Parts: sequence; structure tokens; C-alpha cells
Amino acid sequence: GTTLLFNGVLLSSGGTYKDTFVSYNGCDSVVTLNLSFSSTLTGLINRTICAGQSVIFNGIARTTAGDYLDTLVSYGGCDSVLTLRLTVKPASTGSFGQTICDGGFYAFNGVNRTTAGSYLDTLVNYVGCDSVVTLNLAVRTINTATTQLGSTLTATLTGVTYQWINCDNGNSPIAGETNRSFTPTNNGNYAVVITDGGCKDTSACTFVGNVGVNNIANGAMIAIFPNPANQSFTIQSTNKDVRFVEVINNIGEIVLKKDISFGVETIDISKLAAALYIVKVKDKNETLLFQEKLNVIR
Repeated sequence: GTTLLFNGVLLSSGGTYKDTFVSYNGCDSVVTLNLSFSSTLTGLINRTICAGQSVIFNGIARTTAGDYLDTLVSYGGCDSVLTLRLTVKPASTGSFGQTICDGGFYAFNGVNRTTAGSYLDTLVNYVGCDSVVTLNLAVRTINTATTQLGSTLTATLTGVTYQWINCDNGNSPIAGETNRSFTPTNNGNYAVVITDGGCKDTSACTFVGNVGVNNIANGAMIAIFPNPANQSFTIQSTNKDVRFVEVINNIGEIVLKKDISFGVETIDISKLAAALYIVKVKDKNETLLFQEKLNVIR
């Protein structure tokens, strides 16, 4: 790529060249030039990076794939052209959705995720580069609200599965009560277990205290609750004729008798065995004003 001026000629290729001069004594002087050229050196560097990374070459941070040149000086003093052949591997991104039930969790990136949101995890993809995975987590909540009309309880949520339970009996399921509305046959506390799309939640317990209430001729009312009962039960009455209460076992024996008056009276049954009893409320003439079965549990 360079030239040499010899005998008035620019020489650009190697070879033997002669020139004749007159020497100091007037004779011909033949000068021979043996000309050779050093080759320009070339080199190739192959580098591979992941997307988002860089390589410093010729003073510049290279981030995209391609061939880049840099000219250096070789050991022979000639140009040396160095080529960087840069390959950029792709990074990966991906996302997926997951739904959990309220109160549950989904394990992601080593953490149990319990709240809705987007979460990131960085993995290594098939070409050895970063792979960013996004989890879009949703949390399904169930509306467990209920309404009460008289002695009937109704779940607010429609189109799901229902199971009514007895809160006073260890939250035990009530056989056959799988409709949206439920009317208990005994006073007590009740709730509904709602299943929706694989998720399950339970409503708050609601007290129903007007089951089996007898209407007296003068409009007065009598009720007992809770039922089932454990240590005690309550008699609520607006009948001023109320005088005493009897608790009778399954063979007709009076196992408890107590004087009461209208209003609210609490009856201690802690000494009674678990069984089904009859509760009778009478006036001073032993006229029956109210009667109901009472389930005593332990």
C-alpha cells in the first residue's frame, strides 16, 4: 500500500531495480535496489454478548451485532486491521397469570406471594442470557355477606355453592341446607360456607332468636336461645303471666324447675347431661304458655 521513489520511478511492488550513476572517479556506478513489501496484517475477534450488555472496541461500547474495524501498527511497523465480529444473543421476557384464593399464597422467586400485583423473576434462558418472567397475581375474594329477614338467612352472593353450618355446634354442616337461603328450626348462631371457583370462605355467624316463638293471645311473645345450648340458655318474654320454667328429660322427668318473670332470664344448665330436653314455660296456674325442644351439648 506504500511506494518508493527510485531512479525517478515510484515503485509499488517488490523486485530488483538498478540505477547507474557516475562515481567519484568518473566511471559508471551501478546501484541495485532489492525491494520487498511487508504484508498488511489482519485479525478477527469473535465475541458474543447478551442483549443489554456491551463490548469496548476501538474506544466505543458496542451493543449491537455487526463487524467493527480497528487499525493498529504491527510488529513490522505496518498497518494491522483488526475486525470485531459481534454477535448479540437475545434476552427473553415472558409473563403469566395466576389466581389464588383470599388467604392463600403462590410461591414465586422464593417468596410466598399473598397480595395481588406483578412480580419479577430473572432466570437464564436457553442461550444463556437473562430471561425476565413476570407473574401477574390476582386474589379472588368471596362476598360472604348475609341478610336476615325474620328467621330466614340469605347469602348475598348468587350463582355459587352454599353450605349452612351451626356455629353453636362446632361449625358442623347442617344436612341438606345447601340453598342460598336457610330457615333454622332452632334458635342459635348460624353461618354459610360459600364455594366459588375453587375458593371457599365462611360468613360471620348470625344469631337467630325468633324460631319457635309462640304468639300469646294478648300479643306477648316468648323465645329461648341459644339452641343448641351448652352452659345456659336465655328466656326472653313480654308475657307478664310467666311464672316458672321446667326442663324435662326424654323420659318425662322434670330435671330443672325455676321461678321466672317476664323479661330476660338466664337458666343455668351446666349440670345437665348432653341430651335433648323439653323446655316448658307456665303461668301461676301451670297453664302452658310456651314449649320448645332444647338440645344441650357438651
